Amino acid sequence: MLWWFWVALGISLLVAEFFVSGFVVAFFGVSALLSALSSWLGLTTSWASSSTFFIVTSALSFFFSKRLADRYFPKDSVQHDGSEEAAHRGQRVKVESKCTEDRAGQIRYQGTLWRAVSLHGEIKAGADAKILYFDQGSWVIEALETDLVPDTKSLNTSTSEDLAETSTST
Repeated sequence: MLWWFWVALGISLLVAEFFVSGFVVAFFGVSALLSALSSWLGLTTSWASSSTFFIVTSALSFFFSKRLADRYFPKDSVQHDGSEEAAHRGQRVKVESKCTEDRAGQIRYQGTLWRAVSLHGEIKAGADAKILYFDQGSWVIEALETDLVPDTKSLNTSTSEDLAETSTST
């Protein structure tokens, strides 16, 4: 009755493949079904021998699966090596809704609205900005020099006495 365990495991793994990407679990499912066949034929008669058979066939199918998958499922012709992102870097965009470092706004780029966050400070709606890079589903942008909004937290707030002192010393 050892072979029933391997049949159940094999079918379970093949069904699990529908929920897991990568086409990896299916090879373990096939290996479990091969273990079931070897147990049914009497080639493996104990848990140790059928488990060893499963491990060996799983390893072999896993290592040789890449070659088979590449042959029948060729990769896309587009390589995602960062060159796509580099083509967008530095492009001028229009800010449609306010963008900050902490809160995403929207930009209009190539006729489409995109999520964007500011690299530094706040960029108001209507301002022009440039794309720096893409990160976690949002474009990271930087205001063009003419559209910078000063960060009031980091401004040095001078008092009237400070201004009077500097004007009398010059």
